[in-house]
Amino acid sequence: MEESDPLNEIVEGNKFKRSLKISPELVDSFAKLSGDYNPMHLNEKYAKSKGFPSRISHGNILGMLISTLVGEELPAKGVMIVSEKINFKKPVQLDDEIDLFAKVVHLSEATRIVKLQLEFKNSQDIKVASGICQVKIL
Repeated sequence: MEESDPLNEIVEGNKFKRSLKISPELVDSFAKLSGDYNPMHLNEKYAKSKGFPSRISHGNILGMLISTLVGEELPAKGVMIVSEKINFKKPVQLDDEIDLFAKVVHLSEATRIVKLQLEFKNSQDIKVASGICQVKIL
């Protein structure tokens, strides 16, 4: 039996969503994994001295959320991110729930590249980041 092409399961306009709670434990673990020990992420007193209500998340935790969405929500499982760009608009606070909304805005059958428009919103429905991601369907 011939396996169907996973590219056929994706069409322009498809929408996907993934959510992530930005817990203090997640930020602490990300610091250990990445080696980024910036006190804005790890020291509440320091973050408050810079005008924030508390510690803030690493920006690349949003990049991690893109990876999770691509790997777990797209109907094609053989995928690889080939590029991504995130425009940060507001800091992400600890204990916030971030929703990532992705929409297929372009699909190339010739290159097997899917272009996703990204929008990140916090629990108050405020856009904290936006971007573009290109995914190769293998």
